[in-house]
Amino acid sequence: DDKQLLGWNALMNIAFSQAYAALGDEAYKEIAIRNMSFLEDKFYDPLTQTWKHTYKAGKAMIPAFLDDLAYLIQAYIFLQEITGEGSYLLKA
Repeated sequence: DDKQLLGWNALMNIAFSQAYAALGDEAYKEIAIRNMSFLEDKFYDPLTQTWKHTYKAGKAMIPAFLDDLAYLIQAYIFLQEITGEGSYLLKA
């Protein structure tokens, strides 16, 4: 199974943000930032202004579940904390 899930990616994003906060390794912060850009690019549908649950073969499908959105909001908050970028907090 090679699909990607919004919630699981958001959880990974949180882990990288926390790793950067604890260790100060810039690579962790950069991975979290790039991952969030990927999520915004692939899982968000600007036409309907909705997030999708899965991404596979170039297509996002299934409306996001509550846990997907909860983890995504948490990931945005952690990113704001480690980058100081207010736009992440607004998106949360």
